[in-house]
Amino acid sequence: MKLKTPVMMKALGLTLHMALFLYLCAPAVGGVLSKALLPAILLLGGAVVLSFATRFNHDLRRIKGFLLDRLSGAGVLAALLLLYIFWDFCNLSYSPIKAQTLSGVQTVLYALVLWAGILLYAVNLERLDNLLMNITLCGLFLAGCALSGVALPDYKVAYQVIVAGFATGSFFFLSAQYNNLFKGTVLTGLCALTAPALYQTLERQLPSALVFGVLGEQRQGLISGAAGQLRQFAPAEMLLGRGSGYDITLSHSAGVCNFLLADLLNGGVVRFALALAVWLCVGYCALMLLTFQRTLPLLYLVVLGMVLIDALFFSKTGFLYNPLFLLFCALIITEHTLIKKGQLRFQAQF
Repeated sequence: MKLKTPVMMKALGLTLHMALFLYLCAPAVGGVLSKALLPAILLLGGAVVLSFATRFNHDLRRIKGFLLDRLSGAGVLAALLLLYIFWDFCNLSYSPIKAQTLSGVQTVLYALVLWAGILLYAVNLERLDNLLMNITLCGLFLAGCALSGVALPDYKVAYQVIVAGFATGSFFFLSAQYNNLFKGTVLTGLCALTAPALYQTLERQLPSALVFGVLGEQRQGLISGAAGQLRQFAPAEMLLGRGSGYDITLSHSAGVCNFLLADLLNGGVVRFALALAVWLCVGYCALMLLTFQRTLPLLYLVVLGMVLIDALFFSKTGFLYNPLFLLFCALIITEHTLIKKGQLRFQAQF
């Protein structure tokens, strides 16, 4: 199925690329980019609604069929993600710190709008590759900001986006049908720019990582205290949790820095089980891509593996609120859907 006018598809693509760039760069850079993010997301949302209305003429059955078709490559992963998001929003309704937890919901909402745009736009490998190269440009942009001495309000986000940009650019060019000299030149350039930028951003994070991360004694004390709280839960609380952000109230805003324990505290066994199912499915989908293409799928393992490690040992907000998580899940679902439709990438030979 195609949009009725090429102009609308171009407009959708333009707004999607603009929103994607701001979505990844604005949290790290702040300033003007942060102010431009919400208008860009609203513009993309309007383009998505207009595209659906024009393409399907308000026919809900056709819209449902289109969505099921576009998610069919990894439908189980899509369903688990939506269930986890739904349960997370349910936990917000009885959160002990609603105002604080609601402030992070916008990241998820922005990611869902981007996902809707990806469903409509990335109907072939060329468009999917354009989105991957956009991520590479985001990483290079933030690397340039770090090397130029720009003060970044969130060095952790900057570090992760630079890693994602480097991984995407590297594996994309290794997978592409280019000669080895060109590949070597591109990869050398990526390394020359991103390596010092990664060192700088990582150096800024190191003190807090040692305090609250896997080696921090304070973190071990927080985990022990949180585990003790679990033993005091009533059966209903063990099943449903005590609401989003409850783990933060136990630790004076530090969190327990482990999404499994935080999910048990905040959303109970239901959320814990959903989180495990999501990550098992993510890992399965990423590994299955290796049976079709040997190089490019590694970028999903690198980026999503980085998100998983951060959520297990460092992040106080969990994986859902990491801007890379839902984005790369949407991309991996799109990869599987295109494979199911017979669109396979060139198999690079080395």
